[in-house]
Amino acid sequence: FACSGHVQVDLSDRDRAVRAAQDAFKNALTLEKKGRRVLARRAFLKTAHIYICVAKRWPSSRDGGKLLYNSGAAFEKAGSTSAALRSYARIPRVSKWKPIVAEGHWALARLQLRWFEDGNALTALRALGGLKGLPYRRQAEGQRKAARVLEWRQEYGEASIWYMRFAKHKTTKPMEALRAAFRAARVLGKAPPNRGMAAKRSR
Repeated sequence: FACSGHVQVDLSDRDRAVRAAQDAFKNALTLEKKGRRVLARRAFLKTAHIYICVAKRWPSSRDGGKLLYNSGAAFEKAGSTSAALRSYARIPRVSKWKPIVAEGHWALARLQLRWFEDGNALTALRALGGLKGLPYRRQAEGQRKAARVLEWRQEYGEASIWYMRFAKHKTTKPMEALRAAFRAARVLGKAPPNRGMAAKRSR
């Protein structure tokens, strides 16, 4: 990520630079509420670029993933979907903090599904659903979303697997688990015989 030349921000102090990004975001929201869309978009873009500059200036920062997530959110508000996708996709490379990695995968999948890129979205959802040791609701939501996308794609065997993973997740409520297990059985019945057996063995 190259820092944008037209963004003027003091990078001598990290906390001051982050505050500048936060102030720019608040200003953008105010402009948006007033209906000043062009100025709001510029302010959101400025916010995103500041966060990227801070992440690049301090690459070993413990909250590098959060900085990139914030840049992605600002790019989304500015309507720059491709730039938002790049920010979200970069999060797992710079952060080992699983909650923000999970949020990055979720945001990536959400945007890709919006643009009907269901194959790429599934890659993000599988990564989210496969994070180890994460008793985090967002992961469960990712597992359920993966199951629904796979079912829509008529990949019934794998869809059944992901419904069952959602059913067994620590944050899944009992009634949700019951409905997911029922759905897994229904979906598995639509799978070709060989794929259905593979799904049963994977559980």
